[in-house]
This record gives sequence, structure tokens and C-alpha cells, in this order.
Amino acid sequence: MIFGAIVGLIVWFSSKVWIIGDVILVLVLAFFIYRGKKWAMVATMIYWTISKGLQVVSGFSVEDFSAGSTIMIVLWWALFMGFFWRAYQVEKERKRLRNKSGKMKKEIEAENRRLAKPFLNGGKLEEIDKEEREGS
Repeated sequence: MIFGAIVGLIVWFSSKVWIIGDVILVLVLAFFIYRGKKWAMVATMIYWTISKGLQVVSGFSVEDFSAGSTIMIVLWWALFMGFFWRAYQVEKERKRLRNKSGKMKKEIEAENRRLAKPFLNGGKLEEIDKEEREGS
């Protein structure tokens, strides 16, 4: 993706000015993907699909149409879509594990407080047992 942005910059300097918007968009999306934002990964998949779709459609409108160029566009789309999808799956799993570890941490802290309660109350186990029976 960053390679695409660099190539876009080179092309921009040599020809068309409107590519700078594309370069900026790609760099912004790359930054947020690097930061692990799932919405950026989804936006990149949508952007990549639209971009490659437009390339295929515009390929049909030129006089010297070749099936090879269309096949290459589709292959590049599939290759990068696989990378984008895998990155999305990794971030989804990281979020699931973070949430799971957060819940486990809270459960462990609650259990530690319950176990430490006799020591914090001066060892009055009878009163604690009575409180637990009345509370439950």
C-alpha cells in the first residue's frame, strides 16, 4: 500500500495532478491500518475494489483491449484483497483476546479481593462467612 503511494507520487510528478488526492487517501488509510483500525481495513477493501473495478471497466473502453491486462488487474485485486482480509481477521482476533483478557483480569481481581478479605478484616473469618451467607 505504501509502495502504491510512492508510485503514485512518482506518476503525479510526471503527469496528472489529481493523483495527489489518491496518494493522500492511500497514505491516510495506510497509517490507520498500521495503527490497527478495522474501519480503515474495510475502507481500504472498498477503495481497492472500486479502484480495480474502474480499471477493468475503463480497459473495455479502449481500442486496443487485451484480456491479459484485465486478468492482471483481477489477480492484483485478489492478491491484495487477501492481504487486507487477513489483516482485518488479525485485528478482530486481537480485539477478542483483549476483551477476553480484560474479563479474566476482572474475575481474577474479584477472586483476589474475596480471598484477601479475611486478612484485611483482622482474620475475623466467622463474620465474613456470615456476611457471605446473608448476602447470597
